[in-house]
This record gives sequence, structure tokens and C-alpha cells, in this order.
Amino acid sequence: MKKIIVLALTGILAAGMLVSCGKFTCDLCSEDKVGKKYKEDFMGEEITICNDCHKELKELRDSVADLFG
Repeated sequence: MKKIIVLALTGILAAGMLVSCGKFTCDLCSEDKVGKKYKEDFMGEEITICNDCHKELKELRDSVADLFG
């Protein structure tokens, strides 16, 4: 009986974490994501991007900044 209760509570907690983070579609890679989302300004428009795209965009910005010093 205790195992059933523990499994049920674990499932409820996991579902709660997914809902609290929110599901969204990344405007750059067009993938459905769950987790942290970032708002970026792109050509005057606010876009929502996933963590992976945010990291890649940051690396690109750093590379460009290094080129133009």
C-alpha cells in the first residue's frame, strides 16, 4: 500500500513540475519544449526561444563580439 501511495505522489509531483514550467514552441527551432523559455528581441519583434537556442545565440553573439573587439 505504501508503494502505491509513493508512486502516486511521485506522479503528481512530476506532473506538477511539467505544468509549472509550461509548454511552448520555440520560435527559432520550431520544436515543442517544456522548461525555461527566453524572450528575445529580433528585428523589433519579441520572440520566445528555448534554452538550447538561447545558448547557441549567446555563443554567436560572443563570437561576433570577439571579431569586432
